[in-house]
Amino acid sequence: MTSSGPRYHSLLEEQVLEQLRPRYEALGYTFVAHPDPSTLPAFMTGYIPDAIASRTGDHIAIEVKGSAALGLSESVGRIRKLFVEQPDWKFTVVYGGEDPGLAIDIPVTRRDALLEEAKAIEQLLDSGFIKPALVMTFALLEATLQTMVVTSERRPRRPDTVIQTLAMNGLIGSAQELQLRQLVALRNRVVHGDMRIDVSRADVQAALDTVLELLTSDDKADGDD
Repeated sequence: MTSSGPRYHSLLEEQVLEQLRPRYEALGYTFVAHPDPSTLPAFMTGYIPDAIASRTGDHIAIEVKGSAALGLSESVGRIRKLFVEQPDWKFTVVYGGEDPGLAIDIPVTRRDALLEEAKAIEQLLDSGFIKPALVMTFALLEATLQTMVVTSERRPRRPDTVIQTLAMNGLIGSAQELQLRQLVALRNRVVHGDMRIDVSRADVQAALDTVLELLTSDDKADGDD
């Protein structure tokens, strides 16, 4: 959170940090809550994360948001932009619910990593795994939205909400919106266990092509705060 704000919005957020510590330490990270500003890199000037997790060549700035603070995150989009060109750093927002053990890490993924995921989906298609490829394509679509539209809302979105947000921000046209909405019904049936539903490679490829178009478009703007 910013240096001018309170250290916590609630006791829950402090509990979330304590739950995160052993998780990161088990992965080989050094976990520091409330880092001293003097130890932070120059690009973070004016911003102090709630915690830093570090290991060789891999650093994560952690911002904690409690359930009562979800609507008070107007600065999150601005903070995210600090990390866009920092290859050794990632910015993660952790949300705590009623149970701090249910906190969800939602990292911001770089576009080059998203393009690698698109290649993996194409390999699934080539191998005949059409239904898993469909599910992964919608996951990739949501991750792509997170890189293109800056909002204070970093919780998971439903597929139809992802599509609506892309359309409202002018990132997809009406034909793409209609096509994706039709595919959501297929995706939902697969996710909820309908193993008999027929999904064609063309269906998945159409959705994947939309994602690739978004990721490789000339407009790299992250959106407005």
